[in-house]
Amino acid sequence: TLQGDFAIFRVQSGYAAIGAGANYALGSLFSSEHLTDPVERVRLALMAAGQFSPSVCAPYWAVEV
Repeated sequence: TLQGDFAIFRVQSGYAAIGAGANYALGSLFSSEHLTDPVERVRLALMAAGQFSPSVCAPYWAVEV
């Protein structure tokens, strides 16, 4: 992951999040590791970030690459 100060970190968990709600999204991704549908995990992470970060709100756009 490229950080704001241009530092580069390799994530061990297999997922990353950026922005104001990153910590909430990461918590959701960690707690949903048992789920197999990645789209559902991203949806839950966005919902958690929107619930707890005043800087994050719907609508969300997800792009699958």
